[in-house]
Amino acid sequence: MFFIGVLLWFVYGILKSDFPIILANIVTIFFVSIILFYKLKEEDKT
Repeated sequence: MFFIGVLLWFVYGILKSDFPIILANIVTIFFVSIILFYKLKEEDKT
């Protein structure tokens, strides 16, 4: 759910051509993607 919210803010930043919003959300999406990857990887083991 958090990932979707950040993704929507990223799209908003693109539509508004607002570089600080785009950059902040790219960084957040990067870290959330790493966390999500490891979470899904651990669920496969159980």
